[in-house]
Amino acid sequence: MFKVILRSALVGIGALVVTAFFGVLVVLPATLYFLTKRVAPAGGGEVGWDLVSMAHNSPDIVGLIALVALLVFAAGSYFGFRHFSESPVRR
Repeated sequence: MFKVILRSALVGIGALVVTAFFGVLVVLPATLYFLTKRVAPAGGGEVGWDLVSMAHNSPDIVGLIALVALLVFAAGSYFGFRHFSESPVRR
């Protein structure tokens, strides 16, 4: 039973890794494309991104990301448990 739980947890971690790669390879470029498509107004102002201050000023997004990660891990673990807990078919 320990092997089944361990394999299920590893499938959950694998689901998180696949989701992270999907986010970096698909969602991030699409987001950057649409963000850079806007025409900036004429002027000398510059804007920078400080991810730490953004996370501190909007804790809702951090909670949402944690919730999504938890749901992805739970779904991966659930499907892994269902797959690995089946008894092998005898022929």
